[in-house]
Amino acid sequence: MKIQRLSLAIALAWSAAAATASAQFTIPGLDALRISSSYTGDRDLKKDDGDLDLFQIGVSAQLTKEPIKPIENFSMIPVMSYRYTSMNFSGDHSFPMEDEDLHSISASSFYIYSCPGSRWIFGGYTGVELSSDFQSIDADDFTGTLAGGAAYQYNEHFLFGFGAIVANINADVTAFPVVGFDWKVNERMRVGLYGPLLTTSYAINESWILSLRGTYQNEQWNIDDATGRSRNIGVSGFKVGLQSDHKLADNYWLTLGAGYAFSNKIELTSSSGSQISKRDLEGGLYGQIMLSMKTW
Repeated sequence: MKIQRLSLAIALAWSAAAATASAQFTIPGLDALRISSSYTGDRDLKKDDGDLDLFQIGVSAQLTKEPIKPIENFSMIPVMSYRYTSMNFSGDHSFPMEDEDLHSISASSFYIYSCPGSRWIFGGYTGVELSSDFQSIDADDFTGTLAGGAAYQYNEHFLFGFGAIVANINADVTAFPVVGFDWKVNERMRVGLYGPLLTTSYAINESWILSLRGTYQNEQWNIDDATGRSRNIGVSGFKVGLQSDHKLADNYWLTLGAGYAFSNKIELTSSSGSQISKRDLEGGLYGQIMLSMKTW
C-alpha cells in the first residue's frame, strides 16, 4: 500500500471532519505524535472598538504503534487529542461575552480498506468530541462526527477522491460532500486539495519542505454565560500562509508557519442553535509552531 494513497484516503475523511469540527487541521499525513501551538491576533470586531486574539496549544497522538488489523485488507488507527484555547477580548465591544479558557478533548478512529492490486482505497472517520469551558458538563458539550472518503490512483503521479461528512450528530445535524486530489508534479513539487485545505509544497531536499497553504477552519465550544445558561461560541474563517517543515532527526519534524486570517466571524448561539449575536472580524496575522513524529 503506497503511503500517498493511504494518506489521501485518510485526508479526505479527516478534512471532511475538520471542515466543521474544532480539531485543528494541519497538512494531511501520518503523525504518531503532534504537539502544536498557534496564535492569531489583532482581529478587530467590526462595528466595535474591541478586538479578538486566539492562542491555542494542542497535542494529538495515535494510541497504537501500528494500525490495528481486525480483518484482511482493513486497518484502524485510534487517535486521542486535546487542545487548549485562550479567547481574549480587548477594548470596548458589545459582543455579549468576555475572555474564555476553552478546552477540547476528542477520541477518534480512522479506517482504511484497500485490496492488493486495486487502484481504489477507502477511508473513514468516526469521532466524539468534548468542547467546553468546563464550567459544567452535559450533553450540549459533546458532538459526534462521521466521515468517509474514497481515492482512486489514476497513475503514479495523480490521485483524486471524494468524501462526505455527517456532523453534529447529537445536535443540529449537517451533511455535505468534500473532494480532493494529490498531484505529484515532479520529484520535488506536490499540489493537493484535501477538503478545506489547498496546499502546494516544494521539497528543497530530504530535510526541508516549503509549502503555501490555504484552509478554512470552523471551531465551536459550549460555554455557560454569566447567568449559567448554555451557549455555543463559534469562530470561523480562512487562513493563507507559508509553512516550513524541517527534519530534525529520524522521524521527528519541526514545523513553522505564518500567514493571514481573513473573512472571519464569531457567533454566539443558544444550545438549540438560535443566533444570539454575530460579528464579522477584520483580518489578522497568525503564527504556528509544531513538533511531530511521523509513523510508518
